[in-house]
Amino acid sequence: MEDSIPPDYIQFNHDGTLSMSPYISTLYNGPISYRVSNDSTMIFNYPNGANTLYGDNIIHFQFTDSVLILTPPSMELVIEKYSKVQ
Repeated sequence: MEDSIPPDYIQFNHDGTLSMSPYISTLYNGPISYRVSNDSTMIFNYPNGANTLYGDNIIHFQFTDSVLILTPPSMELVIEKYSKVQ
């Protein structure tokens, strides 16, 4: 039986824009673009500079082989794990 729930995803485009599944977009409060600031942090950019979900838009990340781990700012320790697809 095939799972009818579409997968959640984040697509980091070369031009700095983001594409996300609806659930992930809601989870991160709808960022539209990103910028990698160093080897372990990136900044999510929001429409009109607004980000009302978190006080900070710095996302910590770790990328190894084909796995991306994101740690968004939040009140609780949250770790999101994504697998690279071709």
